[in-house]
Amino acid sequence: MTDDVTRGEEHTDRGRARLLALVLLALFGFVLLNTAWLSDDAFITFRVADNWIHGDGLRWNVADRVQTYTNPLWLLLVAPCYAVTREMFFTPLLLSVALSLAVAALLLRSQRDHPWRWAPTLGLLLCSRAFIDYSSSGLENPLTHLLLAAFLVALFHGDRRPRSIFCLSLLAHGCILNRMDTALLVWPALAWAVWAARGRRTLLAALAGTAPFVLWELFSVAYYGFPFPNTAYAKLGGGLSRAEYVAQGLFYFLDSLGRDHLTLPAILFGLIVTAFRRDARRLSVALGILLYLLYIAWAGGDFMSGRFFAAPCLCAAVLLAQTPFRFTRFRYAAALMLMALLSPYVPYPMDYLGDQKDKFVSFAKTTNLFGVTDERAFYFYDMALKQALRGRPVLRQTNCAQIGRELRGAGPAVRPFHAVGVFGFLGGRDLHVIDLNALGDPLLARLPAQYIPVPRPGHYARALPPGYDHAVTGDSGALEDPGLRAYFEQLLLITRGPLWSRARWRAILEMNLGRCEHLINRDACRFPGLTRLPLDHFNVAGEPTAVPKTGLEIALGSEPLGNALELSFDADDRYDVLFMRGTDILWRATLGPDLNGKSGLVPYRLALPQLLRQRGCTAIRLMPWLWGDMQWLTPPRAPENELFSVGHVAFAP
Repeated sequence: MTDDVTRGEEHTDRGRARLLALVLLALFGFVLLNTAWLSDDAFITFRVADNWIHGDGLRWNVADRVQTYTNPLWLLLVAPCYAVTREMFFTPLLLSVALSLAVAALLLRSQRDHPWRWAPTLGLLLCSRAFIDYSSSGLENPLTHLLLAAFLVALFHGDRRPRSIFCLSLLAHGCILNRMDTALLVWPALAWAVWAARGRRTLLAALAGTAPFVLWELFSVAYYGFPFPNTAYAKLGGGLSRAEYVAQGLFYFLDSLGRDHLTLPAILFGLIVTAFRRDARRLSVALGILLYLLYIAWAGGDFMSGRFFAAPCLCAAVLLAQTPFRFTRFRYAAALMLMALLSPYVPYPMDYLGDQKDKFVSFAKTTNLFGVTDERAFYFYDMALKQALRGRPVLRQTNCAQIGRELRGAGPAVRPFHAVGVFGFLGGRDLHVIDLNALGDPLLARLPAQYIPVPRPGHYARALPPGYDHAVTGDSGALEDPGLRAYFEQLLLITRGPLWSRARWRAILEMNLGRCEHLINRDACRFPGLTRLPLDHFNVAGEPTAVPKTGLEIALGSEPLGNALELSFDADDRYDVLFMRGTDILWRATLGPDLNGKSGLVPYRLALPQLLRQRGCTAIRLMPWLWGDMQWLTPPRAPENELFSVGHVAFAP
């Protein structure tokens, strides 16, 4: 009798947990439908899919074989769906929602033996702004989440037979094929699984699981000429020092803490709990999360707020679900309440879900001083599922969409542009877009980014080399720089030459081994249009010297450095002052503005560190901030009426 009562109570308890899980799953679907949106960068992949479906190959610009997308597996999923629907708004949105619901359903099903762990796992994901925001967006995140969830379920619930290891390796390398940097998340756990089931057959099974990724890499080298996406060269080769990248990465973490109060604390909590449990399998997952977080900081973060924290948040949620907490009803309610309080739904849930986003939100209001943007808020008005279901026109309101529509069908054209996703997709296949952020351009991706005082992480603007807009039509001689012209001719051979020619494969080898890098004048790329004057010029009494928006270099010659630098410039201007040794930046400082009721030229005194005298400073560069404007939005332009000038420049003892 007692056993029957106990079994009845367990059955009732399990039923209540399942009912709560179903309620949360329904709520999850409701939130996804209300927050679903598309980002501008997603249309870079969509344009490749459009060109492929129309027979132009896996290309972004029809003329070039360039891998502008980071997500081959997502592209291979979207393209067939697009071939059927011939529509690129609802298709990726509904596909993303379906994949995200599949993630929730898979995690719930995997915990059927521990029903009261279901709700906290799903509740954490539901309250994570990073996870919800990028459960749609048109980017590869939903597919990455599903593959990661399947990988972790197989890791924690599978056995050690070679067949299971093969499936585990296949899922891991599916994640990597969808986005290469997820290797850091999955490889430590996969290595543990192979080691725990060690044996020759196990190792062969794990190697067999790498086949899709290896085949793609062989295709990538043969077709595109490079093993990595063009975006990797554009983002990791921005010309910044590693310290600058790490500083941007740390700002990316701070931005997440400011906008998303749950995701990073939940990840940290998952890592701490796992460390105390000392279970090798869980520790391998925690190591993957830690490596991925370190990579985010090392790579400089991103301009999309929270995007790269969604996948580690999912891993942390699964880790916590695998931890045998003793949940009383009070603790259970307290955990859900805490997550709800830290969620983006408090205090105005419908604001986050989009009911208050009936008007366009400006870039300035969604972007912080570090250049990190709330992308969903910025694009929600023009590219959200909720807006389309209300009957509001989509993909029409932004300036990029309007210009792209105007160019479509107007015949072949070459157009430099910054936000190239929607613009390029709507502009059509006859439009050759020069991506000034270099994500889609093979030459600009390999040039250092133009120096900007506050660069936008992940979108490092390049200066257009003189003549390049004509060179992309096939006339490489239009490039004025002879070294850059020779470099570009090698790239043309790779991206436009016959696939199997001996000359092309020689160029592929030399380019990937870095044997052509000496042809690039890196300083000219970082500081284009720099005006150069001697220090003596500023010792002559006269009018202030105009400073071009591209910067001014003051050559020091044999002038000894003092203990301080004295200079004057307009009260409302701001400058980065760079102390150079040749083309190397030894030290930098930021001066201005001084808006305390002052106008005209304002004097500044800058104490100099000893290292400048020790290492030999040869020049000073004054780089104006585009004051009064979000300077990373349209670099390197400033308002036409904005003038920069400097008065005296001298060293003081």
